[in-house]
Amino acid sequence: MSTETPDKEAILIVDDLRVNLKVLVDYLKNTGFVAYVAKDGESAIEQLRYSSPGVILLDVMMSGMDGFETCRRLKVR
Repeated sequence: MSTETPDKEAILIVDDLRVNLKVLVDYLKNTGFVAYVAKDGESAIEQLRYSSPGVILLDVMMSGMDGFETCRRLKVR
C-alpha cells in the first residue's frame, strides 16, 4: 500500500456490479467525498499503488478474486 497518509476524504469502492458502483459513486460525490473505483480485487490492489484512500468499501461476493481474498492480500501489503 502507498506509504502516504490516508486521504480521509477518499474512498475506494470495489465491486463487480456496475449498478452498485454507480449508486455509491453518485452518493459519495454528492456528499463531498472523492470516490475511486475498482471492478475487481486485482484492480483494487493496483489502485492502491497510486492512491491512499481513508476507507475501502469492498464487495465480498465478486467473480474471480472474492472480497475475502482481496482483503487478505491488502492486509499483507
